[in-house]
Amino acid sequence: MFLLRSLCFLPLCLAGALLPALSQSTQPIVVPLLHSRTVLPIVFARINGKGPYKFILDTGTNITLIDSSLFRELNLEERGTTSESLVGGMALGKLGSAREISIGGLSQREVQVLEVNGIKRPDLGPTIRGVLGENFLCAFDVLIDNQHRQISFDTGDTLILSLAGEHLPLTLSSQVHGIEVKDRPLVWASIPSFDNVHLLHLLLDTGSESLTLAPGEASKVRDLPAAYVPLRKFTTNNEGSPCALWKGHLRLGETTTRPIKIKSCTSPGAPDDDGTLPTFLFKRVFISHVHGFLILDPVDVGSSGQGSRR
Repeated sequence: MFLLRSLCFLPLCLAGALLPALSQSTQPIVVPLLHSRTVLPIVFARINGKGPYKFILDTGTNITLIDSSLFRELNLEERGTTSESLVGGMALGKLGSAREISIGGLSQREVQVLEVNGIKRPDLGPTIRGVLGENFLCAFDVLIDNQHRQISFDTGDTLILSLAGEHLPLTLSSQVHGIEVKDRPLVWASIPSFDNVHLLHLLLDTGSESLTLAPGEASKVRDLPAAYVPLRKFTTNNEGSPCALWKGHLRLGETTTRPIKIKSCTSPGAPDDDGTLPTFLFKRVFISHVHGFLILDPVDVGSSGQGSRR
């Protein structure tokens, strides 16, 4: 989610790995995406057996966020505080631990969470209680089906054996100032209209509503390319920095998208990426956290071994 990207660089996000997910089924669990006026994936989740509550699924945020009112209501175990007080317009509170977070028929134990006051947007309504980040999602292989408004979670090999398509390498952690940051799904891509020489390291972000470039240290903070000259359409971001808007092609491996809207801002972005790649741009996206790859618009493998598009 675009307001939450900078959370990935708080000291709390550098902390350890999670325990394995618990599964009551060896088959993938299919969860419907709830209706929303946005492209954000919203699901029901239970915290410590209570709920269900509405949560945004966000691969772009590497810690699970819980609204302060729900944090207090659940009486979550406190594990300290952050070294920051405000990020992206949200007040940050206590670090905590959820004994169990479950979605559909799958659960994960001892998930680190962060109390926040500010997950409020007029187009989402007041019922969103938090954000399920990568430290929850990383235990599963995930198939996001934007076309049919559903998402599948798998702790086995069923999904990976049923889908075909180009395997794009996915980096699941990064180095920031010499420190490993976990739960950061990054993929290499190119945008010829922005830079026809260098590849861009993009954060795979289910919580983003636009393809936004903000070249950081990963690109040595490149100067604005010549492609900006004919754009003539400028705006600003939340920090007031100038941004350009245009349409261009995105290339990931052998996949080239139709012309899509691209936004780029002059302010440097995160230290380990060049911007965000939203998953809503594709009909389906398969993320294998287990094997570290991504398939865009995967093809279903039939019983005859032939692929078919849904």
